[in-house]
Amino acid sequence: MRESKKMTHSERAVAEKKAKRLPKKLWALIEIALADLRKVEGDDRYRVDMMFFHGTAYDDRCLVCLGGSVMSGSCAVARDVEVAPDDFGSQAWKFIALDRLRVGDVYSALSLAMNNKYQGFEVREGHVFSILKSLNISNRTITPYDMNRRAFFREMRALARRLKKVNL
Repeated sequence: MRESKKMTHSERAVAEKKAKRLPKKLWALIEIALADLRKVEGDDRYRVDMMFFHGTAYDDRCLVCLGGSVMSGSCAVARDVEVAPDDFGSQAWKFIALDRLRVGDVYSALSLAMNNKYQGFEVREGHVFSILKSLNISNRTITPYDMNRRAFFREMRALARRLKKVNL
């Protein structure tokens, strides 16, 4: 079994720079994540496990979740590097938002997006909820990937379409 390496300072800077190119809109972030997830599904060097962002498993495959697939794909993090959202500095919120969206927690994902889009903007209690309610968007149940990956993809695409309709 190969051990995961930690990111070096320079690797972390490059990863954060690549993550900055990722969209701030949640719907677009979901679309990129689903495309990257499809790519890792087709690569025997990876195994999807929604409990791990990005790291090496006992069988030397790289474990990735939805956000981890973006780390491997769009951000080009090496398979043998153990990575967490914090390794992406100011862009960490994008990976945490994906983790929240994969379970249908739109409220938390939008809170993260708003707090990071508007530097210093404090989301008041109930403010995000009222925005979602006015747009007729609510938290929803997303079928877990490991229970039914087809349903997971279908429901995540539907969520992305709904968020795109209201430009979130």
